[in-house]
Amino acid sequence: MVWMTYFLISIGLLGLILAYGLCVPFYLLGRVWSPAKFWADTVLQKGIWLLMAIQPWLRSTIDLPANMGGKLLISNHRSHLDVFLFLANVKGVRVVAKDMLFRIPGLGFIMKMSYQIPVIRGNMESYVKSLETVKSYLQNGETVLIFPEMTRGYEGLQEFRLAPFKMAKEAGVDILPIVIAGSERIWPRDGMKLFAGSVSMRSLVPISTKSFNKSEELLRSVHLTMLKELK
Repeated sequence: MVWMTYFLISIGLLGLILAYGLCVPFYLLGRVWSPAKFWADTVLQKGIWLLMAIQPWLRSTIDLPANMGGKLLISNHRSHLDVFLFLANVKGVRVVAKDMLFRIPGLGFIMKMSYQIPVIRGNMESYVKSLETVKSYLQNGETVLIFPEMTRGYEGLQEFRLAPFKMAKEAGVDILPIVIAGSERIWPRDGMKLFAGSVSMRSLVPISTKSFNKSEELLRSVHLTMLKELK
């Protein structure tokens, strides 16, 4: 529990200073003056990058393009650590996340302020609504992350849900597949302990949704591409 305690304390200290001292005021200002939203996204990303950089238990190798605006990021999901890695390395990314996270004191407020997208697990109406929000964000040139397995997995790749791919085709945006390896060993799915280790995150070749006639074909192509990289 030593590393988890250190992690939580560092989140508390940096979160208080950066999230509530700088990000929230900029996000509030951004609701009436759009440039402030860009500044808030920058501070949030740099702050979380710093948070991860000072973790002695973590070694990470990140290989992502500089500009991902307007693309739907599709990633495998092994650990709670995955989201921290995305927020630390992709400025302004909006993540489709479980509704329960938005109800956690402190965390929930900054998630709402930073335009993250809640979805109620098992609620189809909520899921459809979240995808409409994703579509709107993408069409406005923003970057959105979806874990199409819809839960944390283990080795390999679980089946993908079709709905995100149908939405991506309707929006006419490119999909950027991203593969993560090692996070499940550092922060296992069924526990609250952290273990020292290495994690890698890298993007694959973008896939144009316009190259496919059916959403099912698009899903299979993305799934197969990622599965080959994870073996």
